[in-house]
Amino acid sequence: MLISKWTEIEDMKTVWEIINNDVIQTTRRRTSGRKQAIDKIVDKLIQDPDFSARLQAKDPRNTIAQHVRVWIDYLEGKGPKPRKK
Repeated sequence: MLISKWTEIEDMKTVWEIINNDVIQTTRRRTSGRKQAIDKIVDKLIQDPDFSARLQAKDPRNTIAQHVRVWIDYLEGKGPKPRKK
């Protein structure tokens, strides 16, 4: 498994989209509503030029979605803060 370093800009934009879309307040873990909210965020971030390096991944949508889920878990107090290398 390859663990890549996410930039501060990618992290900030990811957290901003989570907060801006009220994902934590309006959806519950492991529901279709949460999945739809994450998909909406991924759709927006995948078009952002700051995420162009993520397009090189085998499955860019899944890579970004995983990063969004890790941040949501952290913000909900359910997981550790995403690692910085």
